[in-house]
Amino acid sequence: MLGIARRRSIDHLRRRHDVVDVTTVRDLVGERGDEVLNQMIWASQVRAGLDQLPEEQREALVLSYFHDLTQAEIAAQLAVPLGTVKARMARGMQKLASLIDEGVLT
Repeated sequence: MLGIARRRSIDHLRRRHDVVDVTTVRDLVGERGDEVLNQMIWASQVRAGLDQLPEEQREALVLSYFHDLTQAEIAAQLAVPLGTVKARMARGMQKLASLIDEGVLT
């Protein structure tokens, strides 16, 4: 799911005209400048998107992707059914993708 969100954010940024030129960043960070720039932009958009999610969805996604917990571990930690964790994560990822598609995240 994060891969989809990442690709959509990159596509969105490529359509924008106010993005810093990749060659400028390459001069600052070397040969991998374009890759570093894309990672920084993507990370910024994901953080901004997470801030816009309902607390339950954000919490489940953060525990999964930033704390490397399985869905079963998240369910145990939050004391909710596994199906609830799965639903929260699915809805959260859909919302993130929607925010990125709409170009609301900068």
